[in-house]
Amino acid sequence: VYSFRVRAYSGYTNSTFSSYSNTATATTQNYARRYVSTGGSDSNDGTAPDAAHAWRTLSYASKTIACGQELVVLGGTYQHDVIDMAQSCALRRKVVVAVNPGDTAIIQSPPAGTDQTILISGSHVVVDGIKSIAESTNPGEYAVLITGNYNAIFNAEVGADIVPVNTYGVMVNGRFNLLYGSYLH
Repeated sequence: VYSFRVRAYSGYTNSTFSSYSNTATATTQNYARRYVSTGGSDSNDGTAPDAAHAWRTLSYASKTIACGQELVVLGGTYQHDVIDMAQSCALRRKVVVAVNPGDTAIIQSPPAGTDQTILISGSHVVVDGIKSIAESTNPGEYAVLITGNYNAIFNAEVGADIVPVNTYGVMVNGRFNLLYGSYLH
């Protein structure tokens, strides 16, 4: 549950401010959580962060979670891995992939023959906090490609760990997609 107040302003120099609004509250959906960890196994059920339950690959986990679920990505380096989200969700039942708070999750390299490290072709998909330092195995492709609608990538870092590279950064197609708070290099 979030509580907040709003205050408007106008002008750049000598700004004028309105009074604060009454307190408003908003409640996020209670999404079922699933987990992926470099110590897990794709034969697990993904229901807990320990190695006996967490999935092992982002590829398997991102294709397996359903609308109304959140995939918590535990810290680590995910080699030969991708996030591939084709789920078509509703506004109030998004599918979310988010790095565990305080952790760093890095996609080091995609599998052979893979063009993107993050591919979002569905709708109402959210990816938050992923770092991709891999380049496509096919020169001239984009590391991140969004082709669906109403999707968001937050707090991502997209680049390469070596220079020069034969891969472009991010391509956003579709309608009403958001790229926010991210570092692209």
